[in-house]
Amino acid sequence: MHQHTQPLQWRPRAVGENVAQQAGVRPPLIAPQPEQDRRLVRTRDNLAAGDLDDLVEIREGDALKTLRADLPDTIDLVLLDGAKALYPDILDLVENRLKPGAFVVADNADYSPDYLARVRSPANGYLSVPFGEDVELSMRLG
Repeated sequence: MHQHTQPLQWRPRAVGENVAQQAGVRPPLIAPQPEQDRRLVRTRDNLAAGDLDDLVEIREGDALKTLRADLPDTIDLVLLDGAKALYPDILDLVENRLKPGAFVVADNADYSPDYLARVRSPANGYLSVPFGEDVELSMRLG
């Protein structure tokens, strides 16, 4: 068990890292948008302080470019928390890698109506429900 010297930012990612480690899968990816440089530095510092930096792969730059290559064969968890208009495009990049039962967590998904229409339509292979006040939780079906 890790002892943390300071609170970790972005706790949903920390949960994903723990699940990935226990399942023996490839470390999760963080692909921040370029305007998030300050948060990226803080994220790296927090991961290092929590001795978690070896569990996460950070890809700097535009997610539409950095997620186009070298993805793992299967993906268990995707956290969307960036430019809401890009949620459908990012899902396009990773969707064929989502294994049955994989979760997609989308923050402020109400600001992406095209994304919501896609994941809420059973014909598209998702079971999706609003979670909390501003999060959409979707599970990829078989």
